[in-house]
Amino acid sequence: MLSILGVLADERAKTLWLCSAAMPVPGAAPAAGKASSLMTFDLSSGKPKGAYPFPPPASACNDIAIDSDGTAYATDTPNGRIFKLVKGAKALELYAQDDKLKGIDGIAFGGDGTLYVNIVSRGALVRVDRKTDKSFAGLTELTLSEPVKGPDGFRPIAGNRFLLAEGTGGRIDEVTIDGDTAQIKVLREGMSSPPGVTLVGTTAFAVEGKIGYLMDPKLKGQDPGVFKASAIPLSQ
Repeated sequence: MLSILGVLADERAKTLWLCSAAMPVPGAAPAAGKASSLMTFDLSSGKPKGAYPFPPPASACNDIAIDSDGTAYATDTPNGRIFKLVKGAKALELYAQDDKLKGIDGIAFGGDGTLYVNIVSRGALVRVDRKTDKSFAGLTELTLSEPVKGPDGFRPIAGNRFLLAEGTGGRIDEVTIDGDTAQIKVLREGMSSPPGVTLVGTTAFAVEGKIGYLMDPKLKGQDPGVFKASAIPLSQ
């Protein structure tokens, strides 16, 4: 494994999915000659199950979502690509590529099977339009009720409701999508670059990345303090 970005526990398939990305933190040895990969592990034992390298050019696997038929979809941030891994397949297949997807990060399915992604670099939420056979049909950028900053982790709640972590915004949101619009409800703010959030029961669990201590020269060598996972109750 290289730098670990998105992580997804697929309880139905008893599989842990993760993105191994060839993008080391400052000061780390470069991952020369190594490719980003989508990797799978047994959810109970942790035993490796498979590794699926991203095709060139150099890429960064960032997040994963699983369709109702078991197909995995993974995002490639710098190249604006979405790959899919059909259940039982041995290699990734390019699903979509578009300049509008450059900066793609989080990915999630709604309860009706609609696929959504976020664009971390420009604060956008995008619907991935699909044909009846689930092939790629285009992109629709959603109109947001208020701006979001650095959208990152993106996980379904139920129906058309989602959890969203704003990395540079320091917030955890509940997002409700209606057609081409998305209502943003802030659940928690004042967090230090939260990259991930997930749902357990009726509680959202969010982690702080404190990425500034790796990236900002002004913070180099300083103690980032305690890292926390925050439990945030959801309204019903």
